[in-house]
Amino acid sequence: MTEKPTSAPDLAPAALILAGGASSRMGFPKALLQLDGIPLVEQHLHAADAFGMTLRVVVLGYAVDTILGAANLETAITVVNPAPHQGQFSSLQTGIETLLRPSLKDRWAALMITPVDCPPPPSAVLRRLLSALSMEPDADGFIPTHRGRPGHPIVLRQSCARRLLKSSPRSRLDRVLREANVHHIDMNAPDILWNLNTPEDVARWRRARRPAVRRKADPNPPG
Repeated sequence: MTEKPTSAPDLAPAALILAGGASSRMGFPKALLQLDGIPLVEQHLHAADAFGMTLRVVVLGYAVDTILGAANLETAITVVNPAPHQGQFSSLQTGIETLLRPSLKDRWAALMITPVDCPPPPSAVLRRLLSALSMEPDADGFIPTHRGRPGHPIVLRQSCARRLLKSSPRSRLDRVLREANVHHIDMNAPDILWNLNTPEDVARWRRARRPAVRRKADPNPPG
């Protein structure tokens, strides 16, 4: 059966960008890493906007003033994790709690979650994930994989996101989701596996983005 794409407005997804880490290995806030001249956190907001995700939350933790002073987050709701030292799951919970405020909880049915230190998701990946939410209504959510390895972003239904609040703030998301009906979708998308934690990671990712240069055949080969 041919899969029918589902538009983002039908699902009313929200976007949750986790930028609460200390970025100690990068040496500066990873949210401000410049990709094509635009801070990485803004790149994620643009990717969400392209799918009609008008409800966008960015969770900060460390270097809050630096990030707010250098990135344009006016189109997002910005919240601060009061205990970022507890880890990324605590930032996730901070964002979900924000989205479940009475004024916001009826504006979304599904949630896209991505750490800020991943490259912005390709549109084909988001389209596939959001379509799967419609095609498989019994699933709690979906995780993209490339050659069997899980990556980002993930999408969860609101009912599943609510349950995450019951776990310890020091939990790991992958382990918590083992108890949920979350499906993996394999796709040819190596970008979903990248984590840009260090300058070396960024350099390797940029090299991987460059198109292969084909050498022209030598009209006078040796011999």
